[in-house]
Amino acid sequence: MSQDLPAIIQTPDIQKRFNEVLGQNKEIFISSLISISKSKGLERVKPSSILQSAMIAATLKLAINPSLGYAYLVPYKNICTFQLGYKGLIQLAHRSAQYKKIVATPVYEKDIISWDRFKDEIKFIKGPPKTKKVMGYYAYIKLNNGFEKPLVMTIDEIRQHAAKYSQSYLNQDGPWTQHFDAMAIKTVLKKLISRYGILSIDMQTALIKDQSDGDDCYIDNPANINNLEDLNRKKTESGPPEKEREKQKKTAESMGGSISKEPGGKTNAAAKEIPEKRPEPEKREKKTVEEKTEDGPAYLSDDLFEGDFGGDNPNFPGLVLQ
Repeated sequence: MSQDLPAIIQTPDIQKRFNEVLGQNKEIFISSLISISKSKGLERVKPSSILQSAMIAATLKLAINPSLGYAYLVPYKNICTFQLGYKGLIQLAHRSAQYKKIVATPVYEKDIISWDRFKDEIKFIKGPPKTKKVMGYYAYIKLNNGFEKPLVMTIDEIRQHAAKYSQSYLNQDGPWTQHFDAMAIKTVLKKLISRYGILSIDMQTALIKDQSDGDDCYIDNPANINNLEDLNRKKTESGPPEKEREKQKKTAESMGGSISKEPGGKTNAAAKEIPEKRPEPEKREKKTVEEKTEDGPAYLSDDLFEGDFGGDNPNFPGLVLQ
């Protein structure tokens, strides 16, 4: 499908847009774009989709040549998605002038001497690695204001993260297959910077657009579902879990009925009409506080003050141990 891409690129509006964002680097970028559009997987993608994803990279001034590792154009079915590379993330961080040091590297077996996860203190050996077996990936940032933060993720954690958030992880033509180390390093660095780093506008844009199709649709990342109503509806339509269905079945049979499935996956216990037994309310002494009003005394039950005050507080996020 991408054979029409060169013709689309030559239209005045597209040429004007590329010239605005790239200036004198326009021709080099367009040459790379046309070459990449002929690669395996992208030749079946809609030209407009390739152009949208490429324009994200152009706006961020990131090269799209896969061998450079700054940004990738990844096919998914008939759509092209923009995928940020770890080198691109580092370059954007440097441009922000907020980072004094950035480190991102594989961790080999016997590299770590000691690791205090609670104080974020990691002590490594000096010199080259003693083995070639990669055990995980490490990222470290130090800001100009003195703040510093490390993060280590094991290979299992990297794989679980990729399997959960990226369908291109299983794509034989995708970056996870072709450039696993680069994608693993990007994963740990992106996680660290997005949590603890200072994000410039370009960095925010890159992180938001990462794995999108250019219209902020994350087709490569089904875990990012913005519409919670759709998500809840899908859970409801899927019906209750098997254990819950078995429990409902036993309850229905004990009442002389059976269990059936209604349209939409919902279950219906077709039991005899037996009045539902409601548990009697717990009897306990109520503590009340009298408050005088114009209409007489009012009483505030201590039930108003019951409840779990734990839960997730966005101002005090829980400690995540890596």
